[in-house]
Amino acid sequence: MWKFLLYRHALMVLGPVLRLYLRLRIALGKEDPARIGERYGRASQPRPPGNLFWLHAASVGEWQSVRILLDAVGRDYPHWTVLVTSGTVTSARLIAPLTHTRLLHQYVPLDHPRWVAEFLSHWRPQVAVMVESELWPNLIMQTKQSGANMLLLNARMSATSFASWQKSPGFIRRLLQNFSQVLAQDETYAAYFRELGAPGVIVAGNLKYAALPLPYAPGDLAAWREGLAGRPLWLLASSHAGEEALAGRAHLALLAQRPNLLTIIAPRHPERAEAIRRELTSMNLRVAQRSRGEAVDAFTQIYLADTMGEMGLWFALRPPVLMGNSVVGKGGGHNLLEPARFACPIMHGQNMQNFESMAQQFKASNASLAVHDLPSLVTALGQCLANPVLADGFGQRARALANSQDRVLDLTWQYLQSYLGPPVVEQKHANA
Repeated sequence: MWKFLLYRHALMVLGPVLRLYLRLRIALGKEDPARIGERYGRASQPRPPGNLFWLHAASVGEWQSVRILLDAVGRDYPHWTVLVTSGTVTSARLIAPLTHTRLLHQYVPLDHPRWVAEFLSHWRPQVAVMVESELWPNLIMQTKQSGANMLLLNARMSATSFASWQKSPGFIRRLLQNFSQVLAQDETYAAYFRELGAPGVIVAGNLKYAALPLPYAPGDLAAWREGLAGRPLWLLASSHAGEEALAGRAHLALLAQRPNLLTIIAPRHPERAEAIRRELTSMNLRVAQRSRGEAVDAFTQIYLADTMGEMGLWFALRPPVLMGNSVVGKGGGHNLLEPARFACPIMHGQNMQNFESMAQQFKASNASLAVHDLPSLVTALGQCLANPVLADGFGQRARALANSQDRVLDLTWQYLQSYLGPPVVEQKHANA
């Protein structure tokens, strides 16, 4: 208990520091200045009357894994309002086109007790769901104290985090006991949560396996295929700092074998696009940038796909894909299932801490290629580009794995409904 009180007091004292932190994030393009009040718990929209279901999905990956569930909530519980919170500008941009009077989005407040209290006082949720690994102490404890039923959905915990939490057993036990139920992605994560004191731990499976393929416009795909006319290409998807330069060096290394190679780079954070462009042009690479409306021609070597919501289009081209945030730096990885649903040959680095279990499954199924530096990336790319049969084998095994957990959605939905109550059954017309 004393550790929580110390944490709570420290956050109160550090209020001015947190304000400076948010101003710095605004300067770096990581916060929306027009909505910064939401990070202080100040709502920018009124609360609709009636029941409110709050779901916190920290970033893009968490949102995409639960989006299909929210479709079901909207269908079966039209009398509930759904509030989605997230913490990144990128996720807010993806969610914004889907919002309506019964699906709202706000930025989650920082874990300052007063800011959390203001957020909860306004929204007053009846059911609150945290997704994956969001364990903010004030947010969780104050939400439970407000009277909301709390669930931890699609729960995961890295081995490093588990070892760290074991050093504060009383703190984490008290924190986890605020959840009525923890739905874990697999048995390893379930064992971690049980040992740390979480109640009602159930292995429901990984919701990422139930997500729909990323959308794309068929007309755009047809136009790209016609324009490429069989030109060899590969994709660096959801890249982070340092990985674009790695892709540029890989492109240069492969030019002797593939002089007309096209490398598509889709950065995780499009606001970095201008810096990425400068870095690649300094390597004497010819860059076309999507946000500038620049077309790919015969001389284009790098296509910088710096727009939101179009990753499905690049995956639909079925190129060899290197998933970002896994090779350079500490990383953590990104969701391998997204390219797998398109049967893309998939490469990833060794830094897959956020997707440990998934990466192990792909490895065991021979459904991905591991790379760790420039030579291994060039080798893997060279193999995929030179041997379409080999590349297609990796892609087909990846797609089969992505389709392997068909019960996870039904099981998760069953548990979630127990908190939302009976669904609304539409009255049928007598002559229907």
